[in-house]
Amino acid sequence: MLIFFSVVLFSLLTYSQSTNRINGRVVDEANEPIVGATVVIKGTQQGIISDAEGKFVLPSVPDNILLQISFVGYQTKEVKPTKNMVVV
Repeated sequence: MLIFFSVVLFSLLTYSQSTNRINGRVVDEANEPIVGATVVIKGTQQGIISDAEGKFVLPSVPDNILLQISFVGYQTKEVKPTKNMVVV
């Protein structure tokens, strides 16, 4: 029983350290959405693909990260996330 509560407590502490939510939109120079752009937290495999409007949501990420945004035909870009960011 003690081991179970220790595991649950550790899980909650780990979760509470990474509860930042990042909303964003990937667009081109003409402010048109880039559908299917890859948005990955640098150094991890955690990421997502932008939707039909170029939007993406990373629901739970740690502090002080860099995002790598890539799409075929465009140069990969590394950016520091901001609230409701737009990546051009």
